Amino acid sequence: MSKVIKQMQMEALKADFKGVRDMVMLHVVGLDAIAENKIRLDLRKKGIRLQMVKNSLARKVFGEMGLQIKSE
Repeated sequence: MSKVIKQMQMEALKADFKGVRDMVMLHVVGLDAIAENKIRLDLRKKGIRLQMVKNSLARKVFGEMGLQIKSE
């Protein structure tokens, strides 16, 4: 992925999470497409948005926003 595209994604993430009051971070492994779609639909009904973010981008963006992500 080029640096320009990474920078664009990072800026978009900063804009998406600016002013967010509550957030939950999950490490989802082994979830198939059907289960993921069901989770998204159920959360959307409750007004909750699910956004998957690459770990390295999340660390950079949230680090710049003053949030620290702890690795397992």
